[in-house]
Amino acid sequence: MPSSISRSDESDVAVGIALPQYGTVASPETILRVAVEAEKMGLASLWTSDRLLLPTRPKETFDGDPWPEIFATVYDPIEMLTFAAARTRKVKLGTSVLSALFQNPVTLARRFATLER
Repeated sequence: MPSSISRSDESDVAVGIALPQYGTVASPETILRVAVEAEKMGLASLWTSDRLLLPTRPKETFDGDPWPEIFATVYDPIEMLTFAAARTRKVKLGTSVLSALFQNPVTLARRFATLER
């Protein structure tokens, strides 16, 4: 068994952050500010997720409480990433959830191709 543990100067761990896409905090200005500052700080990635709708007359509650207002305003994940990509260069972009079954496959592929450019 070795008597000392050698560590590399570089780590395989990368830290990312979720863009503000829900509720009253979500706005074009806030999204861009978070994206630009995250890149300046050296964060590895920016993330979004997909949330389609807030029920207008929910039959069930959200864990026993009314549905949170935060779900009333939700930006589209791919559009947000494209918006952030226009102002950043090095940070990686990703979606943690994407409701692909609700999307036209050709349109979805074109949106991702546009984002990749």
